[in-house]
Amino acid sequence: MDKLSVSRPQNRLSARQMVAVLAGVVGTLLILLHWFGTSAAPVHREQFAQLLGEELVSSVSIGMDGLEAHLVTPVRLESRGTRMVTDHVHVALESRPSESEIQDWQMRGVRVTFQTVADQRRRNAGGLAVVGILLGIGVWHLWMEIHEDRHGAGSPRRRLRDLDAALAKGSISQEEYTTRAREIWAEM
Repeated sequence: MDKLSVSRPQNRLSARQMVAVLAGVVGTLLILLHWFGTSAAPVHREQFAQLLGEELVSSVSIGMDGLEAHLVTPVRLESRGTRMVTDHVHVALESRPSESEIQDWQMRGVRVTFQTVADQRRRNAGGLAVVGILLGIGVWHLWMEIHEDRHGAGSPRRRLRDLDAALAKGSISQEEYTTRAREIWAEM
């Protein structure tokens, strides 16, 4: 009888190693996303004015798309229908605040800074880099799967089809089929 050999690739990572690598990649991506992005809670201009009136704003950074305010202490507020505790907020602005508004904030003791176009570009480039890294990892994974399917033992689905064909031809027994099928299903 012809035996259908099912071999496992020798150069693959073990399950624990793969989990450790994936955990490291996810952790790194989260750190990069936090570094390049903002975790500020989006609020309306009225909520920002209320925070200013209660003297809870310590600093404001004015950018191209709005301003980000750091608060003296974390506060509970409603943002986009959810209640959250945050220590900095983002206000989307259609136009830049007037000089009188900025002076009023400074008189209240709020430190005001301005984001330059270079800062905004660097932040955008960082976000694009993270997206590029994710796409690169995805393409690499697909390529490795295709390569393994063509040159290695084959994909689990192909091996199951081959196993079904071997059972239909009678070259393997039902018990052997069940054992090998369980091994292949464990990989999937």
